Amino acid sequence: MNRPIWIAAKIGACVLAVMGCGCAGGNKAVPATPDSLAAAGAAPKAKSLLFVGNSNIGIIDVFVSVDGKYQLQRQIEDPNGPEGLHTDAGGNLYVADQGIGTEGPGVGDIAVYAPGAASPSRLIVPGYNIADVVPATKGSLFAANFGPDGYFGPGSVSAYGRTQDVPLWTTVIPNGFQSLGIVRDASSQDVFATYSSNDDKGHIARFVHGKSRAVDLGVTYGSPWGIAEDKKGNLLAAGGGVINIFSQTGKARGSFEVPGIPYRLAFNTDGSLLFVSNFDNFDVEIFSYPKLKMVGTVTSNQWSKYAWPDGVAFWPPLK
Repeated sequence: MNRPIWIAAKIGACVLAVMGCGCAGGNKAVPATPDSLAAAGAAPKAKSLLFVGNSNIGIIDVFVSVDGKYQLQRQIEDPNGPEGLHTDAGGNLYVADQGIGTEGPGVGDIAVYAPGAASPSRLIVPGYNIADVVPATKGSLFAANFGPDGYFGPGSVSAYGRTQDVPLWTTVIPNGFQSLGIVRDASSQDVFATYSSNDDKGHIARFVHGKSRAVDLGVTYGSPWGIAEDKKGNLLAAGGGVINIFSQTGKARGSFEVPGIPYRLAFNTDGSLLFVSNFDNFDVEIFSYPKLKMVGTVTSNQWSKYAWPDGVAFWPPLK
């Protein structure tokens, strides 16, 4: 999928399908732990947060949940193309910046924002264009890389320690063109990354216990994008107009069609709702889970075919 050239733009007011909204800035803060969450300025426990990145206009929208509806709380400026997003229990936001550029050395980065912060407390510039990033334990993380050269492969996965700004290891995925999404199972510590092959088919690589060896899961599906894990450990992989469900050993557990092109995925805290950014419909669609019935949408007048929503993340994250 070719991505339009990013054009810097000033941000106007947002209009949500679900209710009106206003914008407010954030203050720089240090990374939080779960124990220091309230003191660090995170939202009250009664309110959940939905983060939606837009790589084409360089903005991350932060929505607050009020009685099950999503209201724009503030915006974070991120001009380097926010793609995949994840949160941790401490309220920190992990952002994969694809890097706004053309052919040439990768110019992406990984940005970590503390709760309420307008600028990152940690910034890693590894020389790759980054597709997605997921936190692990004690500040370590894993990243899926589009590739080291512009938007081109070979795709790879990198692991980072708590403080290091260079990877502990980077593994090029065998026969992979681009790596596009990443998720980590907290119980097994296994990491799963979606990747495309040269024929644009989707596959999943498994990194057992977060180690550097890539093991192909043996699945094939449509043109791949994001991945999420449900409460039972099943993997949901977006591909074409379908979200495919696989076990962690590669057994097909079903699939469901999404009108348009499902892009990136996130569950709410109890796993009862699945949030899906949609490349064709320019919105975030909300599905009940596991019934997979659409129960709502989040929209903005800034989202369009030239500025679609990309990454999506929920806080508190899935438990």
